[in-house]
Amino acid sequence: MRRDDVPAAVGVSGYFRRCPGAGFEELTPLPVALSGWGSEHMRGSAVTGALARSAEGAGGARPDLRPVRFTADLQRAATMAPVSTRSTVVREGRRLLLVDSEFLQSGHIMARARTLFLPAEHREVADPPWSPGRSPSMPPTDQRPATDEGRLFFSEGEGWNADAAAHRNSARKQLWCQPISVVESESVSPFQAAATVADLTNLVTHWGTGGVRHINADVTLTLARFPDGQALGVSATGRVGAGAISVGTAEMYDHRGVFGHTVVSTILQSSRPVETITQLMRGSRTEECA
Repeated sequence: MRRDDVPAAVGVSGYFRRCPGAGFEELTPLPVALSGWGSEHMRGSAVTGALARSAEGAGGARPDLRPVRFTADLQRAATMAPVSTRSTVVREGRRLLLVDSEFLQSGHIMARARTLFLPAEHREVADPPWSPGRSPSMPPTDQRPATDEGRLFFSEGEGWNADAAAHRNSARKQLWCQPISVVESESVSPFQAAATVADLTNLVTHWGTGGVRHINADVTLTLARFPDGQALGVSATGRVGAGAISVGTAEMYDHRGVFGHTVVSTILQSSRPVETITQLMRGSRTEECA
C-alpha cells in the first residue's frame, strides 16, 4: 500500500529561508524551526536537516556514492538566530567518502555531523542473510493529520490517529509524517527528509504519560536505501535507561518497509517536560533576510 496521498505540510514552507551573502550562504530560521524546549531554542530536526543538506552538497561531486550513515552531535543548544553551514571532505576513496559538516551561529559551532557515503550500486544478494521478517504498521488510508505539521500517531492499544493527546501513555509508539523542507522553495531530498525525521526518534522512544522528559544530545541515522515517496515513519524498537541517561532506538520505514535505523542518546530534563506537539508558528513572527 503506497502512502504518497498523505498531504504536504500545508502552510509550512521550510525550516529556513536562504539568504545569499558575499562568498557564503546564510540561513534564517523560520517559525516552524522553533523548539518546544525553550522560547528561543531551535528544534533538532532543523539542525540535522541543515547539516544533511550541507553534507549532501559536499558529496554531490560523487554521484556513484550515496549517504548510508549520518551522525550529528548537538553540542550546544541552537537558537533562532541566523545559521551558516560548511562541509569538508576528510577522506575520499574509490568506494568511500567521509564528509564532516558544521552548523554555526555567530561564529560558534553549535553542532557537527559526519556522513559516510558508500557505492550506490543496485545489486541484489543471491542468498540474503537473516531478516526480522516484519515491518511496522501503516496508518489507515483515510487518516489525515490534524495540524499543518502533518503527523499521525500510533501507540499500542490506542492505534493510529491524529490526536497526540490520546498517546500520552507508556506504550510503544510510532509516528508517520510528511517531512518539512530544510529551506523554503527547495524540494526536500530523500536524505534530507530522513535526517530531519530521524530527530523524532526521541519522541517515539521517550514520550510517556508526562510528556517528553528527555532531550537528545545526538542522533545517528543509518540508511540501507533512501525512503520512497513523500511520507515516512519512525517506529520505536528499544529504550535502555540508567539514572538520567537513556538511549532510544527506532526503525525508519516507508510503504515498502524498513529502510534504516536510528539511535539517540538522551539526558533527563525533569524540570520542564515538552508536550507532544511542538507549538508551530508561534505568534506572527516572520524572519526576513537582513
